Amino acid sequence: MENPLRNLEIKNYYTYLLVIAGFILIFSLFFDSRIIDQSKLVVLCLITIVYGLIEWIRDKQIRSKLLQINGEWDNFWEMKNEKLPYPKNSEIIKEFKEKYKPEKLISKYHKITWIFLIVYLSLMVFVFYLI
Repeated sequence: MENPLRNLEIKNYYTYLLVIAGFILIFSLFFDSRIIDQSKLVVLCLITIVYGLIEWIRDKQIRSKLLQINGEWDNFWEMKNEKLPYPKNSEIIKEFKEKYKPEKLISKYHKITWIFLIVYLSLMVFVFYLI
């Protein structure tokens, strides 16, 4: 019998956030916190869980897009190799990058990740100090 939990590996920071926030949320439902107000703790945990889920979904999307670009690269390479007897690798790579722009995809993903992280941290500070 296969292990049904084998896909639940903790690999990324958002997975750690999900696990920790989930445990704190469950723990806070049964025990009163003397350090922080109960309502603040629940809201902080819910914000963290939502952020972790959003990052998890975004990570799955970028991985599928990168697999798609990898498939496009294989098709592009095969097509160029059939046409040219001795292809120049740098020219083919440059042509592929101009057509599909894989660097733009990665940089956009990182930019949005930083924006989400800043929004998440500002929400946490707002909830902790102003509510």
